[in-house]
Amino acid sequence: MRLQILLIYLICIIVSSIVLVESSNKHHFKENDEVPFYVNNVGPYSNPTETYEFYTLPFCKPSSISYKKTKLGEILQGDSAVLSDYQFPFKNQEDYGWKLVHGDVFRFPPYKNVFSAFYGIGWQFISIVCGILALSLFGMFYPNNGGNMYTAGIVLYALTSGISGYQSAKMYKNMGGNKWAWNIVLTATLFVAPLFIVVILSNTVAITWHSTVALPILTMIEVITIWLFVGFPLTVVGGIAGRRLSENFEAPCRTKNFPREVPPIQWYRRLPCQILIAGFLPFSAIYIELFYIFNSVWGHSTYTLYGILCLVFLILINVTVCITVALTYFQLSMEDHKWWWNSFINGGSTVVFIYMYSIYYYYYISHMYGLLQATFYFTYMLIVCFFFFILLGTVGFYSSLIFVKRIYRNLKSD
Repeated sequence: MRLQILLIYLICIIVSSIVLVESSNKHHFKENDEVPFYVNNVGPYSNPTETYEFYTLPFCKPSSISYKKTKLGEILQGDSAVLSDYQFPFKNQEDYGWKLVHGDVFRFPPYKNVFSAFYGIGWQFISIVCGILALSLFGMFYPNNGGNMYTAGIVLYALTSGISGYQSAKMYKNMGGNKWAWNIVLTATLFVAPLFIVVILSNTVAITWHSTVALPILTMIEVITIWLFVGFPLTVVGGIAGRRLSENFEAPCRTKNFPREVPPIQWYRRLPCQILIAGFLPFSAIYIELFYIFNSVWGHSTYTLYGILCLVFLILINVTVCITVALTYFQLSMEDHKWWWNSFINGGSTVVFIYMYSIYYYYYISHMYGLLQATFYFTYMLIVCFFFFILLGTVGFYSSLIFVKRIYRNLKSD
């Protein structure tokens, strides 16, 4: 019985203490309400226990002194707070920075068809790279295997064309587009057309030089046939599925009828400088591995460390996500709501440094020379960089989209 009484007594003490603390910490003010400002003790800086009341000093002493009701802890601490004559009206915090553009941040970018096509192809390229890395980890690509990796790349590109069509049509529908035929054509040819031009140019030079690297006409017809009868139809099927199955774009904030004017931005915060920052950091994480990859592709070395390659690819993706999201936040903080294309370009800007490294590798590391080799090297490196620009740009934009939705959803709940 005594134990029960002690427990009840202890619980009452704890509850009363919690209520007392909570009641002392609740302060609710309305607009222009006076916020009381108290001044505490003063004393020598070197003697923390030698304290005196604030108004013992002959400065700005009020006509009447009103002491603050002190709690036990404050008394034990030696506090002696006095209400001052300073007046502080309460003001609600106004929106600033990225909060001011909530009515424009989900305004769709210009060239919606091209943007949607890039976005869809980016998801296809992510699937291709993941597929090739998975096959490499399972030991499908071994030294002197007769170009199985190139064959796998062509087959995976054809089979994953439905992904690009679906994602492109889904994004295009979210943006309110209505030129569906043009969207499918762009998605199917935005990468294939430049690749075809590069192949024709390089093959022409190789034939002129009577080189065995020139592709036979039957091989080119075989590759084109795979694209025409597998890749393109799957793109159309994916586009139809994306148009019919995708839902409406869910924006946490309603877009205003008239766009907000973007204030002047300093030169070092504009897109060219952002490209340098966004591209250098991911490149610095992979440039060591690039040396071994270049030696394998453009030299006579053999690359077999596919586990390390997977790790480097994951690091590249993570760094791209982090730096693109950070730059998107900085852009919105400057009240610049045109982040869609910027996030895509910033995400893919690593290829600028990759192509610069390829130039350095050609002239200062390798021993390549001649028109034939230079044509093949620089044109195909341009296509490779275009490939990774679309891939990393999609990663950067998608991560920024998730981030922007999250912060403005929280703003709406506030």
